[in-house]
Amino acid sequence: MRILNFVLMDSDYDRVKNLEATLLREFGYEIDLRVITLEEYRDLFFETMPEIDILMTTPDFYGDYLLDHEIAHTLLLVPGESQQLFSELPVTVMAQEEHDSVIRTIREMMKQQETSEAASREAQVQAASLSAAVVSVFSPAGGSGKSLTAWGLARKLKMLDQRPLIIGCDSIQSFSCFLDDVKYAEEILPLQLRNPGDGTAQALLRNVIPGEVSYLAPFTGPVASEGLGFEEWTYALRLLKNCGRFDYIILDVGSHIDELAEQMLKLSDTIILLMEDDPVTVRKVRRLLGFGDFFPEKQILSVVNLYHSDSVLMADDTIFGSLNPYASYELAWEDPIFYRLALELL
Repeated sequence: MRILNFVLMDSDYDRVKNLEATLLREFGYEIDLRVITLEEYRDLFFETMPEIDILMTTPDFYGDYLLDHEIAHTLLLVPGESQQLFSELPVTVMAQEEHDSVIRTIREMMKQQETSEAASREAQVQAASLSAAVVSVFSPAGGSGKSLTAWGLARKLKMLDQRPLIIGCDSIQSFSCFLDDVKYAEEILPLQLRNPGDGTAQALLRNVIPGEVSYLAPFTGPVASEGLGFEEWTYALRLLKNCGRFDYIILDVGSHIDELAEQMLKLSDTIILLMEDDPVTVRKVRRLLGFGDFFPEKQILSVVNLYHSDSVLMADDTIFGSLNPYASYELAWEDPIFYRLALELL
């Protein structure tokens, strides 16, 4: 257990000296003890807005100003004959004379604090386990089928009882072209992302469109015109990752090799590197893989789109799989590669 912040406030110097000796003897290195005997020092101390685990004080130092501070446990020591006078206060009230009972109460407070912090740590672990995994679909060449792949993967994840969310991060949010009835984001959403506040998370969730596969509603204009950069996208992604509503967030990343694309890839758990199997694209991919700082050390699954090809130009040991030619994107979505990708992510 960590060392607890313990504050003792009492204007009676002799009593303070005895209490300090008792606390150090009983709790030693379990507490970081601060002793306050003067109002001037008290005022100076609380100007720093300290976090206090246990506060032990007498009535002359007790007041409403304490409500403005983060104090886990407060123990008010009063003369035994006046104990009933303070019984309505939202603190633990004990008689100054009952030294043994005071020590037992402090020990109980410390146990409660340890239990509370352990529960908090467990909740954080649980929240982390509920955090959505981020998958980026990227290609250095436009028209390689990134949006088609994002949809095909999301559909297969949904069939496997997962909760995917698609987000278009390219300039025109091409993923929306696969929607027969596009619902656009509220006009105020970009402003809320640029100036985040308490309502930003709810605003984002209002703009998540449910359906066979949920998606974040695209903007009515190009992304660049909305003034959204890396910081805004990162903030939005963090909120959606941790809201507990999604298992996978699939980013349809643009083909431009810029700061936004680089940072989105770094935020991803898995990168699906999509390419057409023509000589120029193959050279682009090889050159891109040579940029050591561009691709983070994440899982990279390379997929070759054979729509415009009669043969595979990439070495077999460098690709995860290939997408075969189809007459329509609806038929392409049923290609086994998307099922294989989904299983690889699970």
